[in-house]
Amino acid sequence: MKTILQFLNIISKSTTSLDKLVLVVTLFYILIYIFLQTSTTQGNYTEIYLDNKLLKTLQLTYNQKTEILGHLGVVVVEIDSMRARIVEYKSPKMIGTRTNWISGSGAIAACIPCGVMVKIVNDSFSYSNNSEYDGIAQ
Repeated sequence: MKTILQFLNIISKSTTSLDKLVLVVTLFYILIYIFLQTSTTQGNYTEIYLDNKLLKTLQLTYNQKTEILGHLGVVVVEIDSMRARIVEYKSPKMIGTRTNWISGSGAIAACIPCGVMVKIVNDSFSYSNNSEYDGIAQ
């Protein structure tokens, strides 16, 4: 405690009021950033789409795997520990399977060649109106 008071005393003697204001504003923005990074909304369920049409809605509370028939073959979607991912698609470049686990509300994983998209959704905060997208390519 004594060292903190000594540090504050040194700062108060060696800085101007403008320096102090910049320091306070910077600390304020750092705290806001940390708060926003740690307060992501957990999703309740996942929606699986094929060509932007809802195929399945699955609860995130149950560990499960499901198969979706995409344009180029079967795509496996896995749900485990309140998160989801695209596990496999037999592709030479493994497009779509490089996305890791998604868990926060609004998170999206997609296998573009197959047209499959997995989206995490929360009941109280839904992205179903697509208002957050600038455009969707098909």
